[in-house]
Amino acid sequence: ERLQSEIELVDIYLELEKLRFARFEFKISCNENIDQQHTFVPSMLIQPFLENSVKHGIFYLKEKEGMIDVHFEKMDDNIVCTIEDNGVGRRIATEKKPIHKEHKSAGQSITNKRMELLMNETKQKFYFEIIDKQQDSGTIVKFTIPYKISF
Repeated sequence: ERLQSEIELVDIYLELEKLRFARFEFKISCNENIDQQHTFVPSMLIQPFLENSVKHGIFYLKEKEGMIDVHFEKMDDNIVCTIEDNGVGRRIATEKKPIHKEHKSAGQSITNKRMELLMNETKQKFYFEIIDKQQDSGTIVKFTIPYKISF
């Protein structure tokens, strides 16, 4: 999918979540050195992590308004997508989640499997890392996607 289309989908998704929860703002930015029309990224790869930011990080904020920052940049031969939120962080979100033995979150494992399939298909590396910000002040997710003009 074109990066421009993916950014539009991210914007629509976050607008919808904002209507549901109304307690956060978001910003989406892309470095000027990326041609959004001719750069392609796998579609909906970052959506599960945006969902985590809203439903597990921002949702539990009490004292402040939530903020989600999504940024795309080109580094070497890669597109790096960074999702940063100021939510409660993964430790507190895990403590607050109701425990349902029959429910297991599949978003991260599905993303891992999808990235494995993409790596096998394209023979290029895709990876992400999750960084816990200090003092339970949110989470940063960084995706590295090979810079491609098609997938």
